[in-house]
Parts: sequence; C-alpha cells; structure tokens
Amino acid sequence: MNFVRPTRWLQGSLNLRTALRVLATAAGILLISVPLLSQGNAGRILGSVTDQTGGVIVGAKVTVTDTQRGITRTLTTDQAGEYNAPNLLPGTYSVRAESQGFKTVERQNVVLEVNGELRVDLTVQPGEQAEKITVTEAIPLVETTNAELGGTLQAQIIDNLPLNGRNFENLLQLRPGVTIYPGGSGWAQSTNGLRPQDNVYMVNGINATDPWMSQSVFNAVMASGDAGTILPVDAIDEFKTEENPRAEYGWRPGAIVNIGIKSGTNNLHSSGYAYGRDTAFDARDYFNPGYCPSSAPCSTEKQPVALEQFGGTFGGPIKKDKLFYFVNYEGQRYSIGNPDVHTPIPFTVSAGGAGDPKNSLIDACLAALPANGGTGLTPLSASLAGLNPATSSSPCTPAPNQPSGGFLGFFPVNTTGSYFTDLANNNTVNGGLAKINYHLSDKHNLEGMYFISQGEDLAVDAPATQVATPWLSIEHARSQAASGDWTWTPNSNWVNELRVGYAHYYQLFETQDHNLSAASYPFNGNTYEVPTGITNPLYGGFPGMRIKGFDSALRFGGGWPKIIGPDGVLTILDHISYLRGKHAFKFGGEILSNWSTEDETSNAKGPVQFKATKGGAVPALVNFFEGNLSQANLFLGDPVRNLSSKGYALFFQD
Repeated sequence: MNFVRPTRWLQGSLNLRTALRVLATAAGILLISVPLLSQGNAGRILGSVTDQTGGVIVGAKVTVTDTQRGITRTLTTDQAGEYNAPNLLPGTYSVRAESQGFKTVERQNVVLEVNGELRVDLTVQPGEQAEKITVTEAIPLVETTNAELGGTLQAQIIDNLPLNGRNFENLLQLRPGVTIYPGGSGWAQSTNGLRPQDNVYMVNGINATDPWMSQSVFNAVMASGDAGTILPVDAIDEFKTEENPRAEYGWRPGAIVNIGIKSGTNNLHSSGYAYGRDTAFDARDYFNPGYCPSSAPCSTEKQPVALEQFGGTFGGPIKKDKLFYFVNYEGQRYSIGNPDVHTPIPFTVSAGGAGDPKNSLIDACLAALPANGGTGLTPLSASLAGLNPATSSSPCTPAPNQPSGGFLGFFPVNTTGSYFTDLANNNTVNGGLAKINYHLSDKHNLEGMYFISQGEDLAVDAPATQVATPWLSIEHARSQAASGDWTWTPNSNWVNELRVGYAHYYQLFETQDHNLSAASYPFNGNTYEVPTGITNPLYGGFPGMRIKGFDSALRFGGGWPKIIGPDGVLTILDHISYLRGKHAFKFGGEILSNWSTEDETSNAKGPVQFKATKGGAVPALVNFFEGNLSQANLFLGDPVRNLSSKGYALFFQD
C-alpha cells in the first residue's frame, strides 16, 4: 500500500491576481519537473509487469483498451516495471502486456468505477510473442491503492433497486454511517454525524452543490418539499461515495457524492420506461382511514393519488472509435391529495344578540355594534365577511343567512362541528441531458455535457388556505449545468486535465394572485380595496390575514413571494498525474467561485393579525369586525442580498 500524505491549502482571502500568480508559478514548476492527475469521474489503471521469478520487465508494451468504445492507450513500463493509465472513463477494459522473448498476456473484463483506481499486475512467461495468454480471473476486492472509505453502485444495481421517487440521493442510505432524516427537506442526508450541508455533490466531475441551499443542483427540492429538478436515474452510470476522500477534495468535511454520467459507445443502446401509481390501486394511509371515530371527525373520502414517471435514453457512435453521444429525458407528474379537517365558523344568531361572538360570525358582528357595547363595524371587515354595514336595520344579517360573497364565504358553514377539504399538490417536472465524448487521438480527448431541468408545483402550504385557490402557492424551479473537459496525455508517465464546470439553480415561490393589486382586488364577484400602500408588482396579491381561534388561526390571503437564486458555482481546475517508479504523484490547483441571490420577502404583502384582547373578553372575531389589529407587518427596504465567494486551492498526494 502506498503511503498517503495529503495536504491541502485553502485561502479565501487572497485576491484573484495573487491566486493566479501562485497557480501559474506552481504549474510552471510542475510542468518542468513532475507533471499531474485529475479529480472528477475519471479513473485510472496501474500496475507492474514481471516475469515468473518476480523480476521487473522494463520497456514492456502495455495496451489498455476500452472494450465498449474501442479506444486504446499504449504505455511503456518504466525502470521499475510499472505502468500508469490515468483519466480513463468508467467502463470495462482489457489490459495487454507484450515484451520481446515473452508470451503476450491479456487480462479481460477489468471494470473501472467512477473515480476508481485499479491495480492490474501482469506476469509474463517465456515464449513466442505471438502466443497469447488470456487471464479472466476477477480483480481482487481488497483496495490497496488508497485509504478511501465508501463504495460504488453501478448502473445495473441502481436500475434493479426499488428507489423511492427515483431520487438518486436515496442511494446514500445504503452506505454505512449515513443517516436519512424523515420528511421532504433538501437537507436529509447526514454522514458520520456531520451536518447534511457538509456533503459535496459532484456530477460528471464538476461541483454541483448549491452554495446557499447546500443541496444538489441536479436534484433540488422546492420549499414545499416536492421535487424541483431531477437528474434522471437512467442517465447514471455509477454512484460513488467517498467518506474519507483523497487530498484532491477538501471543500467540505462530509461525504463526496460522485455521480458518473453514461457515455455513448460503438453500439447503439436505448431504453424507455414508465412508472405509475393511481388512486384505484393505492391503499389508504393511517391519516386517511375509511371510517371516522366519534372522537376524531374526518372524511371517509379516499385521498386521490396520481404519480407518473416516464422517460428514455439513447446513445451511440457518431464516428466509430472516435465520437460518441448520449441523451436522456425524464418527466414526472404528481397529484396528491391533502385531506384536512377544519373547524367552521357557525353562522347562528342567538336570541338577544351577541350570544357566541367567539365562534359565530354573525354573533361577533352583532357584538361589534355600538348598541351592544362595541366600537362599530369597519366597512372593509364587513365586506370581507360578505355583510353590508350600510343596511342600518340589520347590518349583520347576510342574505341568504350566510355570506354569499366575501372571503369568509369560502369557509363552509357546517353546524355539526367540522368540514373537510382536499385540494391536491400538483407537481410537474422535466429534466434531460446530453453528453459528447470525442477521442481526437491517443494524446487528446474532449468531453462536454449539458443538463437542464425545470419544475412547477401548485402547493397547499397552509390548511386554512385550502378553501380558496387564489392563495395556493406556485413554485417554479430551474437548474442548468454544463461542463467541458480536455485531457492531454503526452506520454505514458503523465496526464494533464483541464476541466471547467458551471451549475445554476433558481426558485420562485409565489401565490396564484401575485399579479393582482390589493388596492383593487377582484374576488368572488366583488372588488375590495385594501390600503396596504404596496406598489411593487413583485409583491402583488392579497395580504395574509389571520383571525385567531379557528384551526389555531383562520387565515386567508398569502404571505409570499420567496425568491431563491440565481445561485451558481463555477469550477476551474487543472490536475496532473505522474508515475515515477513505485510512486503515483497527484497534484493540481482549483478555483471555485460561488454566488447567491436571496430575496426573503415572506411579509412583503403587509400581513395583519387579529387576536382576542382583555383576557379573552373581546374575541378575535369581534376585533376583526371592529378593525382592531393586534399585529401588522410592513416590509421596508431592499430584501435582495447578493453574496459571493471565491476559493483557491492546491493539493499534493503520493
């Protein structure tokens, strides 16, 4: 086993000019003396060629062949009989050794994983070079080239696993030391007791970790917990975790989650798939039983469920042994009911008036009249309740005996004590990618990838708003990523890789009425004037109102928007690998640029709240009619914050 002594230098306070000067100087020294290796999804095969007595074979010709793409790399063993073939795409290889006076020996079915290292030692026997010995023995499972903790799941295993939601991040729970938190949060995977935000997600060799949300840009979760963007599982060639990563990593202390994307080969290959769940075939859950206990009112209506996932892949050669492509698309459509039980506002009039102002809409209105000791009705509150205070004879009596207009008319009348709502979360997500591999020559290889995904979600974010769709939240999410890689192999001893990657995420959370003004708000056939003073069209819509006492708070209106992003990460790295005797040197430099734009405007619409006062003597509903606010928020200033950071790093490892 090689002795590993990783060191890493990180300085965020250096200016860009200083960092570039340091990197340029280091690169110049390295190119003169000991050239370098790469991180990312590429792996390497190394080993030695010896005779039957253990003597090293100097100058032996070693040919490493990608059997799926027909790409070969020819190497020569050094004075120690060693060879090194870094920067190889994950896949199946054969390794052949030839030397004058010895039989040719070839080892087949050598499977190289994402960012993996395999040692393939070959022993040659005296004889004619035209004679060939084929070795089919499996590579030993014991890792001897590094001290990593982790493991790799290949595409066949991933495809056969029952993966809930087809979310690749759920594969982490198969690794020791990983804890998956319940719920739909984007921060659900903890490694060895560290915070979920400490993990690093890399896709096709680029950093794809959102700098603000600390989740994968390729598989982001929206604020409601639903999928916002998706990396199709069928596009994944290998899923690798590294819990004790090498020196080339180091931005965060958690696990390195490295995703290798499939590439095209010399053979055309494709797949198509569709998965679904439907209400008719779906069992009831604990919270949606088919009966209602007397102590727990509910609805016997079955919660609707409609889940659809579909897509396909296609890949092959553009030019045999030279140019390959791979494309993939996946769509997801979700519609899931949200059964909820609410306490209604009883519309009853007690004899003598003001009989139950805490729970009765009309009784609360009567209690607000001066004749009953109140301060009088506020016209806006009365109109929101669907009442007409201009009618002096009976201002609290709607026709026909309950609000036919107004906002509160959306809350059903039910004298038995509760009512049931079941609006569904509707989620639509599309994602796809394209990848190109170009083998220019034995010394030059190019690779490019582009990914895009976007989602839209109609979400039920508060039970009381389920009765009026204008206040349901709409979420929009969009991710994009691109990467380019140039690998230069001037000789069998060293390889240089230049990689540039960009990942971007944006999310907007708003209510359906965001394009309406509160100063002239159309609703249920009427127009309401709410003088919030807010003119910014971004903060349009009816302000959130809360009346304490019903479902903990009777709410209507909305409090959003919330804007996340655009968040982005730009990676520029140059890594080199060099083989000298028994030593495999790896060193290089990296620049990581992060930026975030956050707009936290949850109170931008001017929300108000009504509570009971005087020890409960004046109920919240009465204060609502009298216009006595207990709390109001008015957003001032600019909520937009632009954050950015740059990191510069060098590493060395033997």
